[in-house]
Amino acid sequence: MVHDGQSGGNAGTERTQSGPSPPSDSSTPSAEASKQAKARVLLAKGTATADRVKAGPVGTFWSRLNAVDFMNSAFVFAVLFVFCLFPFLVVVDAATGRDARRTIIIRMGLNAQAAKDVDGLISSGHQAVAALSVLGAYQY
Repeated sequence: MVHDGQSGGNAGTERTQSGPSPPSDSSTPSAEASKQAKARVLLAKGTATADRVKAGPVGTFWSRLNAVDFMNSAFVFAVLFVFCLFPFLVVVDAATGRDARRTIIIRMGLNAQAAKDVDGLISSGHQAVAALSVLGAYQY
């Protein structure tokens, strides 16, 4: 039987879609579990590869480079300490009224020529003490 020009098989059906479309496979629980399993496998492979590289000659070479870098950093720290400490001690020595040049010469046990060179390199303590104040810094 034909109703409104349609065949009998399609007469009573309506083609309406109600509500949102069904969720895709990526949001289903089994897909999430599959993603997590893949992530675990990938992490395990990465860890195994990293362990293999660390145990090989590349890892040995890398650890030696790190040791050299540590020694380099320690040396740089020691040099910085000396460069900062030595001028600080000279200024403290001058502030207490002693001559920093004489202290250096006596402590290091320098000969006459070296003592003359130290006298030529370092100014007298009076100029250093005068420059310690804010106004003294502008004066010299």
